[in-house]
Amino acid sequence: MELHEPLLRTLRRAHGVFLRRRTLEAASLGLSVLLPALLGALVLGLLLGPGRLSAWLVPLVAAAGIVGGVVRALRFALAHRLPFGAFLLSIEEKAGLARNELFNALQLGRSADSLPDPLAREIAHEVLRSGARTAATIPYGALARARPLKAPLLQASLAAACVAVLAALAPAGFVSTARFLAYPGRAPERPGALITVDPGDTVAERGSSVGVRARVTGVAGDPILFHRAGGGPWERMMMAPEGDGFSATLADLQAETE
Repeated sequence: MELHEPLLRTLRRAHGVFLRRRTLEAASLGLSVLLPALLGALVLGLLLGPGRLSAWLVPLVAAAGIVGGVVRALRFALAHRLPFGAFLLSIEEKAGLARNELFNALQLGRSADSLPDPLAREIAHEVLRSGARTAATIPYGALARARPLKAPLLQASLAAACVAVLAALAPAGFVSTARFLAYPGRAPERPGALITVDPGDTVAERGSSVGVRARVTGVAGDPILFHRAGGGPWERMMMAPEGDGFSATLADLQAETE
């Protein structure tokens, strides 16, 4: 094992601490955009109701939030990229190591044993040992912060909590609106109407009248009775509300009537 490897492992672990912190910071920034946008999309869908407009606006707003969150996270990650060499310089600056003890120790450690002069080798070994002692005292976790996490995590947490409250207070509307995220543009179909007509097929004397009554279950249009006599053109007759249905009277029947 080369002399500089223990120091190198220490610094590699510290570099990992920095990278994990950067990942957490980037993710929190992305979620602080994505989750409020998702909340806004769900609220918009609940306000507009399950229609064609909601079927498109809800996924569009959510997609905008996803894109915005990813862009914000990537911009931060790219602006704070930290390769190992840059990490060494950064940690020395933050720790106040004006003489570049860590960088110099690594460089000398790689070539210490190949130095021809014994005194030079001993000096290189001492620099390496000094660098290792210095590296062991640096508070990497405290120095890893590039920005506070409190504000973006608070924003994301509040948005997530509001989404949970919406789901609890209006579960049916929440599920209906959330379905637009999986199936953009697909509005729910209106339930069909069940219509029962009395008297159905019947026989009546010429010139008499027949009362027609219809009961409707579900959603239907205007209460209109379509009828025709002797295969002629269809005629329309408005039906009047009666109890739980509608009624109309076909008077003075002179031919077979549908």
